[in-house]
Parts: sequence; C-alpha cells; structure tokens
Amino acid sequence: MSPLRSAKFVKFVKAHALGNDFLLIEKKELPVPDQWPALARVLCHRRRGIGADRVVVYEVKQGPSISMSLLNQDGSLAEISGNGLRCLGAHLRFSGWVTEKEFTVETGSGVRNLQLVEEDGTTFVFRSAMGRPRLTSQEIPFEIDPPQERVVHVPLEVNRQTFYVTALSMGNPHCVMLVDRLELSDLRALGPAIENHPRFPRRTNVEFVEVLSRSAISIGIWERGAGETGASGTGAAAAAVATILNGQADESLTVQSPGGELQVEWVNREEVYVTGEAIVVAEGVVR
Repeated sequence: MSPLRSAKFVKFVKAHALGNDFLLIEKKELPVPDQWPALARVLCHRRRGIGADRVVVYEVKQGPSISMSLLNQDGSLAEISGNGLRCLGAHLRFSGWVTEKEFTVETGSGVRNLQLVEEDGTTFVFRSAMGRPRLTSQEIPFEIDPPQERVVHVPLEVNRQTFYVTALSMGNPHCVMLVDRLELSDLRALGPAIENHPRFPRRTNVEFVEVLSRSAISIGIWERGAGETGASGTGAAAAAVATILNGQADESLTVQSPGGELQVEWVNREEVYVTGEAIVVAEGVVR
C-alpha cells in the first residue's frame, strides 16, 4: 500500500522563500515515520505530485512548543533549512497558530529563534538566528588527516580536477567554492560529484560564490537531496561565513541567489542571522 493510501488523505500548506518551496504538513496528518521518506518522494515530484524541494513535518503543542522535521525531495532526512524555517514561521503566523512576533522552533540542529520584521498579507519577513557555524573538520564532518580546526581553502579533487574549497556546518554540511565568475553550468556539472564526495561522509550542500564587493556576494546552490535550487537560507549563511573566513567580505552582507536576496550577519563571528521573506502560497488536501 502506498504511503498516501495508508494516510487516506494529507492536508498540506505550500510556501516558498525566494522560490525555494516547501510542503508544510502537521505531524498528526501523517502515517508512521518509516513511511515519511516515500511520502516525501511522492509529494515533492514536480510532475506526479504537488511539487516542492522539501517537506517540513511540524508539531505545535501548548505553550506554544514548536518542532519541525525536514525531508529532502529524494526522501532523505535533513537537519535544518533556513528557508524552511521561515516558511514554517510564515504559515504559523498566517494561520494564527502563533501570535507572538518572536518565537522558537526545535529543529534537528537545535532550537532556532525567529523574529518577525514585517508582514503583508501572505508575505512575512523574518530575522532568523541560525546558530554558530561549526568549523572543525570533525563537526562538519569533512574527512582530512590530520583533523583541522578550520577547513579553509583546502584542495579537493573532483572529476580529476583540483579545486580549493572551504567547508563548514550550519547545522548541516556545506562545501563553498569561491570563483572568479559564477556560472551555473559549472555548478550543475560539479554539484552532484561534490555532494557525494567521499570526504563528506554525510554528503554536503554546495555553494559557488562570486564576490561582488566587501558587502555583497552572488551564489549558486546545489542542495543535498534536492539538486539545484534558487535559494537556501543555510546556504546563504555558509557562503557568507566562508567568504568572510577567506578575508573577502565584512561580517554583514547581501547574498544574491537566483531566487532573490537574503541579508546575512555574522555577529562578532559568533551567531549567524539571516533575514528574508517567506510567502504562503496555497493549502489543500492530497488523496
């Protein structure tokens, strides 16, 4: 029996952040967690399902106490998504689940804070606290001998070529490559190989970065389990931190992606904050 049939029907909300789209589903609507990966693959399919980059499974308890789990388009689990976090925040505010302008969400990478900046109908702008970047090779994880406190500008062989990359974790692993000119065709050619590179035992998200100025960068994004996407909250944060670590940007900058702009601050090189919009698109039932 398919996971959809075993669930009889599933209520969902669709939202996006700069074109990075999510299906938001309350936990009680779903069958047992073992069936979630198959359900995510069905629902996220662009032609045979509703279509989305990821599924956010959320639960709201009295308090409110809010938690979220995240499944990639391919059914694999992910720890966190900055854009998914803001999309969930937009849904909770729009639906009236949450009335406060500042609240927290429990994610697979720990508690994250959302602060409402502005709202207009179904559009919400949040400043989200994304935590401290994890920089050691063990924390990312990135396999290198000997282990390093920071994985900055290290050689990585991909498709018989050597590139210099910076790796870090924003609660999920990232591999950032600074390039002279951002070409999305290069990202598409190299993204899958980097995502599945053996030096990243949990696979990795990939960002190519073109530095525009000390306060602005442009990025292309290849996401673990979802492929090329138009935007990523943790990807923008990781790209910003990597650019700063390489000495090419200040600690507050605009990150331009194909889907739009996010503002990223690495405050005192401790907590990273990402500010951007999320839009509630639709709600419905899939049978």
